[in-house]
Amino acid sequence: MKKHQGKKKRPFTDFFKDRIHFMVNQAEGLSNLEHRGLKGRFRELLVRDLLEPLVPKTCSITYGTVVDSKGERYVPNKPRKTEDDILIVDRECLPPFFEYEKEGIYPIESVLARIEVKSYINSNEIKDAVNGAYQFSQLEPNIPNIKEYELMQTKTVQVLFGYKSTLSNPKDIFFEELDNAVKEENEPKIERSLPVIRHFCIPGLGYWVYTKDDDRGKEAWYFCKANKQDKYREVLAFIALLLQELPGVREVRRKATLGKYIKCLLDDKLQEITEKETGK
Repeated sequence: MKKHQGKKKRPFTDFFKDRIHFMVNQAEGLSNLEHRGLKGRFRELLVRDLLEPLVPKTCSITYGTVVDSKGERYVPNKPRKTEDDILIVDRECLPPFFEYEKEGIYPIESVLARIEVKSYINSNEIKDAVNGAYQFSQLEPNIPNIKEYELMQTKTVQVLFGYKSTLSNPKDIFFEELDNAVKEENEPKIERSLPVIRHFCIPGLGYWVYTKDDDRGKEAWYFCKANKQDKYREVLAFIALLLQELPGVREVRRKATLGKYIKCLLDDKLQEITEKETGK
């Protein structure tokens, strides 16, 4: 006699769905808060609190300024009028130059992911997010001995997360803005083909991700549609695929060194000491 098979238990899935439900409800509860800046920051903190227990111990989720070894820097809100960005930073890649209570100045090589959180997704917010992602993509990680198959991992993973959308189908505007952000034809092919934002998630609507399908063996856009019978599966897919992508970025980024940042270590700053000067 066969045993009755009820609904399959998924304790970890249910646990994370409860946490997502809490995040969405808390964000909704902030709707009546009049201070727009505080409202945006609190909603970012909810996303941070959802992800922080899941990242490796050497990583932290912070805010701040990001710089590269050429002196370029990315500062949220300047000149863009947007909410701050969440950064997933790995201290084992390179240490922060300055940090105090979850805010600091970070070398681009240590920034594995950048997440822009929007309270509402509309056409203007999508355009603003893509422009910000393009600006951020101009920062160049300095990593020696990079192999061709590692090129994708040299780029910081960029994410757009919106709690709600005023658009019935934000995908079309999102892809249109990504196309507008494509670099000039004289730049490397890897730069032109890789979208500046690779993860786009709206709870209750869906999740779009640019990733590699192991079965098909190629990189492409994939979509996970929200389902009322399987609530928040699109957010679960977002968490799973974002966390799955980070180890590859960490592995490549750990080849970086501080030499290019500390100018006195550059070859053109060092003078050879002759045997006469050493007294030998």
